[in-house]
Amino acid sequence: MSFSLSSNIRGHLQALAATVLWSGTYVVARGMAESMPPVELSLWRWGTALVCLLPFTMQSLRAHAGDIRRHLPILFLISLVGFACFTTFVFVAGQTTEAVNMSLLAATSPIFMAAFSRIFFKERLSGRQVGGLCAAIVGVLVLITKGDAGRLLHLNFTSGDIWMLVGAMLFAVYSILVRYRPQELPQLTFLAVITGIAFFCLIPATGVQILFGEPLRMPSAAGFAGIFYLGAVASVTAYFFWNIAIAHIGAVRAGIVYYSLPLFGSILAFFFLGERMNLAQMVGGALIIGGILFSSLSSLASLGGPGGGPGASTKKHRMKKHA
Repeated sequence: MSFSLSSNIRGHLQALAATVLWSGTYVVARGMAESMPPVELSLWRWGTALVCLLPFTMQSLRAHAGDIRRHLPILFLISLVGFACFTTFVFVAGQTTEAVNMSLLAATSPIFMAAFSRIFFKERLSGRQVGGLCAAIVGVLVLITKGDAGRLLHLNFTSGDIWMLVGAMLFAVYSILVRYRPQELPQLTFLAVITGIAFFCLIPATGVQILFGEPLRMPSAAGFAGIFYLGAVASVTAYFFWNIAIAHIGAVRAGIVYYSLPLFGSILAFFFLGERMNLAQMVGGALIIGGILFSSLSSLASLGGPGGGPGASTKKHRMKKHA
């Protein structure tokens, strides 16, 4: 009993650590918006992450070379959507919108996950889920219109808010695509592969940037610190904590912890960027977080253990039986 309680506490703390580390991404993106173009910053991020991962995964990468080649199409798609495009969109958003808005809009990904799951996997939504997601959508509208409904008529949104909203959609697509992760690949090896693919995809994109007259910029000392944070901390360390947390408490409980991201994003933005939340951000954020948490209550009520709900063991038993 004591071990189970200890494991549960550790899992929540690890999920919380990952969420706090990820919230810093939006502060760095906003802080470096004027010092480096988004594509180049994304290239630096995944290049740094790859350098950190290779010493721990080189042997496994060699051992699983055949598996990697066989599953290269899905690995490429997962990396392109969830790493190369998503992070670049985040950095584009950071050029014109505040870190607070970015973290709030990032928390809308579950809205799109639910919608895409319904469309592509025919997963039914409960009345509670529909109500909660509708509240979250209203929160998004309040946020991107700055509380001025007239902006809906003139489509006068902040471009960074739109980029971040599209980024949230991409993260939702990535989360669905991860269902098809090749099971032969260990988690860390899988992370190294999609990190490497993202890095090499961004090289030609950076070349196009140069052709259009945007020269490469050498990061300053502060810029290198930001890049190290993005690559080693927000990419490698955060995912490491997140994967262990899921092993302890399951994806649903870890996902609930993730909804605290706007809180930590706002705190970090206040201390490092001097950003303060206005009324529209507070109302929009409350609707987004409250709506998603409300829609998740039914899932929380059915949780029985680290693997998910009380029916998890039954599902595993059925799978073994059919196997």
